[in-house]
Amino acid sequence: MKELEHPDRSVPKGRRFCTICGEIKRETHFEGDSTHCDTCCEKMRHTHVRVYGVLVFVLLLALSAGAALLGVQTVQFCRSTRSADTLAEDRYLNDACDAYETAFAEIPAINRKLLLRGSADEESADGESAEVFSLFEAGVHTWARYAAVYARTHSDYEASSMLQGQLSADAIAKSTVLSAYSEAQTAYEAVSGVMQDYTDEHPFDTIEDMPYEEIIALLDKIEQENDSRYYKGYAELFKGSATQYYKTDDPTSSFVYYDKALEYIPDESANIYSSEADAAKSAQDWTALRQAGEAITLQNRNYTEAYEWVAVAAAKQGDAAAAKQAAEDLRASSPDSPLYEKLLVQSSLICGDLQAAQKVIDGAKSLDKEASSLFSKLLAEQTLPSASQRFLREYAQFASYAAVVSLLQGDKGAVSDYGYERSFNYAYYLEYLTGSSAITQQIFDVALICASVIKNDEALNTLSQMGACSEDAQKVIDGKLTPEQAFLKGEADLL
Repeated sequence: MKELEHPDRSVPKGRRFCTICGEIKRETHFEGDSTHCDTCCEKMRHTHVRVYGVLVFVLLLALSAGAALLGVQTVQFCRSTRSADTLAEDRYLNDACDAYETAFAEIPAINRKLLLRGSADEESADGESAEVFSLFEAGVHTWARYAAVYARTHSDYEASSMLQGQLSADAIAKSTVLSAYSEAQTAYEAVSGVMQDYTDEHPFDTIEDMPYEEIIALLDKIEQENDSRYYKGYAELFKGSATQYYKTDDPTSSFVYYDKALEYIPDESANIYSSEADAAKSAQDWTALRQAGEAITLQNRNYTEAYEWVAVAAAKQGDAAAAKQAAEDLRASSPDSPLYEKLLVQSSLICGDLQAAQKVIDGAKSLDKEASSLFSKLLAEQTLPSASQRFLREYAQFASYAAVVSLLQGDKGAVSDYGYERSFNYAYYLEYLTGSSAITQQIFDVALICASVIKNDEALNTLSQMGACSEDAQKVIDGKLTPEQAFLKGEADLL
């Protein structure tokens, strides 16, 4: 620049140096204070812009902006999936699945914001073209991690269904890890199909008429003809189910098959332990029930039902301390869940300690307020977020036990409030408006007992249209058992 400002040649008075052509010309060749002569300025005005250079520049700007946006979203996605992995490592499997689902769900939303339209290269279920946004697609390793957590939470079969709902058949087939889950689905459908065909050809109306030995032999044959661990595992699972159904006098004899199935298909643990828990309850084998609950919570701390198995089994064994610890373990895994208070009341009633149960209810008034608020929101908006639905569903269970305590205390006002208005009513509208299952047999039985005791005709009319109560509940309604006998002395299976 110095050379331009102070050229080596001297510039005579009345002349000026042009910084473009380098010539010294009269001042009349310059306009104003310009350092460019008129000739050079005219050439510059007629010089065309090099379009390709501008396009490259614009493209670079767009790519830079896209890279920045994609980078931000990728970091967020990776942070979310890493959080899911951490939850899975800590055995909070349901929370881990929720975290993965949220991470994946956010990507299409981002794509829709960044892209005005997608490619209509796939068809939806109704035959219409579906927009497919692919600005960001998770890699195979990420999907594999998600599928592994999903399988541990539910089963390999359900992991296969999840993948099919999220990815194309080609994407799954290209990965040996992802396509392996399809083997579980194929095996289960094959085994269940054989069983369905057999029972269609050999129908039976009663347990006594069930061709049990033939069914076991058929399942043995399936195992012999297939080397796949899935075929063998599901065959053993069906053997356990058939045995549990057939041998009503000894339902825990099914455990030998369930345990064998667990060796072949360990990711079916939730279904297998749940089946063992049902068998243990039927047999009133509290040790087996406790073991099933402890086994599953060692794998999945979010499996809330298992804490109830442990608490109930411990209470039935007279171990109040272990029952309370099960409730505390539940609280540690789900701090905001009303199931904590429910378990405390439930185990206290099983142990015959009505005062302890009442104390829990007296200290849980904040649950009543939160549930009332959510119920009002449900009625107003006709829906609730999943977390709020879960809270209201679990609160309805707690309210049912609060109704039992109120019934034993002779508080008719609280009986009506907890047993019908809060427990049954909340569960009914939650189920009706959201489609999620909320009315349990226990909730229905207690609501009907409460309505009968306090002679609430409106509630009785509504409940009578819903179905039949259990035999033990009917005994209380008919006066064959007092509420004390049913709920405090353990002479009925209503808790």
